[in-house]
Amino acid sequence: MSEKFYPSPLAAREITGLKNHIAELEAENARLRELQCAKGALVYLATPYSHPDADVSERRFREVNRVAGDMIRHGAHVFSPISHTHPIALAGDLPKAWEFWQAYDRAMLGVCSKLVVLMQDGWQESVGVQAESAIAKEMGLPIEFLACYSTRKAAEAAEEKR
Repeated sequence: MSEKFYPSPLAAREITGLKNHIAELEAENARLRELQCAKGALVYLATPYSHPDADVSERRFREVNRVAGDMIRHGAHVFSPISHTHPIALAGDLPKAWEFWQAYDRAMLGVCSKLVVLMQDGWQESVGVQAESAIAKEMGLPIEFLACYSTRKAAEAAEEKR
């Protein structure tokens, strides 16, 4: 038979106090994120990257760079983990897998005001994009989805044929 733990009245008050303090910190964090959003804080731009075909990874890299450039041109402050770390990984002979970059990307998400997912081919299956989305949810960040240029161009071409 397992024993149940009943905290002393003093311990129960301390636990309640800690829970209240955590709730206050979370509310303050949410308020600061709202202020950051209003001031155009950093946007985390997620996209799939890894693929068995190196040409696909390179195409994804070029596409996210075009999108990040467009967002910056229109006044957004963008952190694109693929744009920022792909050249570093190549020059530094570093792994490209999510497992290597997870702690780095988590830290960057922690200073961003929202996550924008670029919906390139493979975004729904991407280990990195799915993990980044889960971390953003855990942090209470808003998540937006953006059709990539190649997807929009294909849709426009199909529409023109009608």
